[in-house]
Order: sequence, then structure tokens, then C-alpha cells
Amino acid sequence: MTRLSGHANVVDLKAVYEDEDYVHLIMELCAGGELFHQLEKHGRFSEAEARDLFRHLMQVILYCHENGVVHQLNWQILV
Repeated sequence: MTRLSGHANVVDLKAVYEDEDYVHLIMELCAGGELFHQLEKHGRFSEAEARDLFRHLMQVILYCHENGVVHQLNWQILV
């Protein structure tokens, strides 16, 4: 996470604390909510909004790859 901090679309890692049982990550507050909840609220995005969103997602994935970070996307089919 420290490698990725500083990018506009990546949450910043502020500090890391380790105790006997856990590693605690102190991260930037992200108050905007989840993308899924925005979709539920609005029903759909316009083509322009979807294009911009997809562009941001692809740019941050490229940034991760350029910095040697692999990601995992979990897709669920909602029935």
C-alpha cells in the first residue's frame, strides 16, 4: 500500500501498527460510499458517466501493475 499512496484514486495508507495478534492499517477516510450503492441509488449511469468511471478504474489498475502490485476483482452475479 505504501507503494501506491499518492495516486488520486488509491486510498492513502497513513500508518501501520503491529501488536502480538494483529496488524493495524490506518488509512484515509473514504466517505463517498461504494460504487454499487451509487448504482442502486441512481438506477443507472449515463454513457458518459460510465465511460469516465471505467477510465478511472483502468488507470488505477495500470498504476498498480506499473508499481508491481497485483489485484483481485471479486465479481458476483446478483439474481
